[in-house]
Amino acid sequence: DPQRLEDVADLLLRLSRQGRSLLLISHDRHLVRRLQGSVLVLADGCLQEFGPSDTVLAAPQSAYTRAWLDADPATWVPCSACAVDTPLVLAAHGLSLGHSGCPDLLNNIDLHLTQGMILGISGPSGCGKSSLGNSLLGLLPPRRGSVSWGGIDPYRDLTSAQRLRRRYQKLHQDPTAVFIPHRTLSAQFQYLSTLAPQPDYAERLSAGLDRLKLSAKLLERFPSEISGGEAQRLALLRLLLLNPAVIVADEPTSRLDPILQRETISLLHEIVTEEKIGAIFISHEMELIYSLTENIIIF
Repeated sequence: DPQRLEDVADLLLRLSRQGRSLLLISHDRHLVRRLQGSVLVLADGCLQEFGPSDTVLAAPQSAYTRAWLDADPATWVPCSACAVDTPLVLAAHGLSLGHSGCPDLLNNIDLHLTQGMILGISGPSGCGKSSLGNSLLGLLPPRRGSVSWGGIDPYRDLTSAQRLRRRYQKLHQDPTAVFIPHRTLSAQFQYLSTLAPQPDYAERLSAGLDRLKLSAKLLERFPSEISGGEAQRLALLRLLLLNPAVIVADEPTSRLDPILQRETISLLHEIVTEEKIGAIFISHEMELIYSLTENIIIF
């Protein structure tokens, strides 16, 4: 979260002033500016420019550096308002959460999510954002209160919830975590087709690759052989092939560079709107959340 990022920046500056050399590798332009050293900008394995960070960030010479700076969420045009008068796909009433032996993380939470609506959730690290997302997905039983998947409580009506399980999905912070490391992506997508049989699965897979601007050749690789941006888009494709009613995106762009982050967020908003998927977006970046939605919970 922003405060902890400031604490880390202060620590790095203190170590540098004590005579230590510091090599920072980061997508975060604010951290680069904060440390006030020299900056080397790379793209596609090539040097784009090099110089004092104040100079490079104030007057970038390369097209890539300018695009990198322009991708700051603070400069984005906010997305259009999401639908709020469509059918309810997810709700929570009086929800209280905690882990074994610990006090409550969250108390008495009420929320409603409709088709095509995006709900943003933000707050400091450790406040319970991810725990809330997991509870809404049926992965963390609440201490008190209830969760509803279109009228079905996943913690009480287990038989009905099992039929809906694959329609309530999570887009992870680390996209490679959802893939088996020692199997090709092709084999994993083929296995997915047996879990959710569809007569047009091959056509939907091909169309999804095109829509997400992914080469079909990537499927012949192992998860370790693709970039973070490719992995996140493939993880999103994996969810879409399951016809989700709800996606909980937990810091889904934190490992992407600003340009890929902007593309991914724009694509996610487009898909949620067109497919009428309910989406919960969890992030520390308030500018990112404000660019996506007006429906926000801050802890």
